[in-house]
Amino acid sequence: MLIGDFDIDQKSLEIHIEKHEYTWEYYFNQYAKVLNHIILISRKKQYQLNQMAMAVMFIIRHVTELYFKMKLEVAGKEIPLTHHLSKLIEDVGMKKEDFSCIDILFPETEGDCFRYLEDKKGCENFKRGENPLCVLPFLIQFVSRSEMGSYFPEGFLLNDNDKKLKWEWTFHTNEKTSLGLYKTNYDELIKNLFLSINKGDLNAQDIYLPLLFLMRHSLELGLKDNMGEVRTDLKKSQLDKFSSHSLAQLFNIIIQFVEESKENIPKTEETKKIREEIDQYIEKTRDLISSIQGIDIDSLCFRFPYDKQNKPFKIEMSKDLLSKVTLLFKETDPFISLSLRLLRYEGYI
Repeated sequence: MLIGDFDIDQKSLEIHIEKHEYTWEYYFNQYAKVLNHIILISRKKQYQLNQMAMAVMFIIRHVTELYFKMKLEVAGKEIPLTHHLSKLIEDVGMKKEDFSCIDILFPETEGDCFRYLEDKKGCENFKRGENPLCVLPFLIQFVSRSEMGSYFPEGFLLNDNDKKLKWEWTFHTNEKTSLGLYKTNYDELIKNLFLSINKGDLNAQDIYLPLLFLMRHSLELGLKDNMGEVRTDLKKSQLDKFSSHSLAQLFNIIIQFVEESKENIPKTEETKKIREEIDQYIEKTRDLISSIQGIDIDSLCFRFPYDKQNKPFKIEMSKDLLSKVTLLFKETDPFISLSLRLLRYEGYI
């Protein structure tokens, strides 16, 4: 859940989509700017990163994947349909030993452990009592490559012997015990990026792809966490939606319970405002989901330039879409995160 507020300067969030490029380098550049910003945060050594750990790990892993695919693109080689970093390292003609610390990114997997609490078998990705992730050695190894200077100028100032910096990049995965906590990690990074845009430290045009993905994924996590409140009441067909990336499908399940609960609220003058607020939240959430899913149905096109058939994704958005999505994201967050929990607490479910 979003903790604290941030202002929205609508003008600063205007996006010129005509400048968009469907290349691996373009996508790499967008995500690399976010990673460099995270590195800059870490150099302040104020212990800020652990509260956004899963989102940070997603960014690092995705930047790494995009880097290898960009290298294949530049070399004119075929880019495989895989998220396995070990395979990509081999394809670009490198050895895993060149990235000896890469195991923290789980290179033999698709990296879903940084986006979801459980794997496809329903087992938690990180167990209580596991050792924390020590990220700094890999990060230094990755960004210190000679060609990275223009992408990660802050990264060249990282020092593996700095104890405070090491602690900043030490993530305690055993604390991430619910989808809600995963969502909060993503929300903390989202909020930081918007605050930095407001201060002029970042340009929304340079990072709109990761921004839109981070918000989309936060919505998915929030809807699934919210559904968890009624999980025992769901039909099998509804339970199957837990693995879906469709925001509309997830939202429709929640709406069913919200609408039924609203009928249980006494129709009095005292509860009129509550019922009106529920209707407003539903309308705004539907608008938000429609705005995002109209562009990105399967949680892919804000991350990758091509679909599984190797065709460019078609991103069509007005220049004020990011501003609109951000405003709705802020306004609907309490409803997306807590609506069913609160309705159950009040005895309406």
